[in-house]
Amino acid sequence: MDPLLRDPNKSPSMDELHLLIISMDDELSGYRWREAVWLSILAHVAVFLAVLTAPSWMPRGVFMTAVLKPNHQNSTFLVLPTDSTRPPKAPKTDIISDKDRIAQSRTPVPTREALRRLVNAQRPGAPTPATPPPSQGQQQAQQQQPQPPGGGVTQPPPQPTTQTAQIQAPPQARGPSPFKTGMSPGSAIDQAMQSIAAGHGTSHVSFGGGDYGSSRPDPRSDMRGDVDILSDTMGVDFGPYLQRVVYLVKTHWYNLIPESARPPIMKKGKLALEFSILKDGKMSGLRMVATSGDDALDRAAVGGITDSNPFPPLPAAFGGTYLQLRFKFYYNPATGEIE
Repeated sequence: MDPLLRDPNKSPSMDELHLLIISMDDELSGYRWREAVWLSILAHVAVFLAVLTAPSWMPRGVFMTAVLKPNHQNSTFLVLPTDSTRPPKAPKTDIISDKDRIAQSRTPVPTREALRRLVNAQRPGAPTPATPPPSQGQQQAQQQQPQPPGGGVTQPPPQPTTQTAQIQAPPQARGPSPFKTGMSPGSAIDQAMQSIAAGHGTSHVSFGGGDYGSSRPDPRSDMRGDVDILSDTMGVDFGPYLQRVVYLVKTHWYNLIPESARPPIMKKGKLALEFSILKDGKMSGLRMVATSGDDALDRAAVGGITDSNPFPPLPAAFGGTYLQLRFKFYYNPATGEIE
């Protein structure tokens, strides 16, 4: 059966318009769904590309880092090993040594053992027998002997070999001896060593043991130290200069002493450090000769020296280029432990 054809010149009825509207709604919904799918795909692709390329065009923030101040308490002192491949430097033979000068002088520096022997030699001992003078009878017999004729010279008669031993009183003391005073032999030796040190300059200074100053640690603890000059002083007295160096090192050392060395722990230890002071007062060649075995005690001693750098310039009368020192630090030493 052939379908009915509508006259194109005739307007559609209401039923036909309703059917047309329903078909148009179905087509529009299909178009909208396809557009939504494509838009979703394009949006996901755009987001993915934006994430990949974001680090290259996004602004970067500025990272702020805090500058830490150096803390000497947390610093670690490292001693470099000696280089065995390089030959040692030849000693400077053009500089006159103190030992040669003292040995050639009229008053060489004696040792403690030599002074002790000198004190023992000055003590009074047993009197020695003196030779008696010839008696008057022997003198008259020699004068009355006849001379032989001819004027010849005769040999004098031999002296008698037998003599009578006589005991004489010990000779009187000519003057007061510097060692025959009311002091003990040990005090006399210390006084002699101090007088010799005053004539040849100071090369050893001790500090601590109660003289702590304004930054004194706990009075129940005992912190001591010594300093010795190892290089040639060339005849210059470094006593006042050593006092200034010791004051600087002692002040910084007391401020860095750890709590483990104070009461109630009272940790013990001793160490030795060597370094050189250049002409302008700068420190050079710091090395640890002996360690205490405790890092906190070692760091405090090293910090006492490094915090004092630069030191005062060397005396103008000193002709050398450096002064080598050895510092010894003692934490709560036992009796007789200090060298």
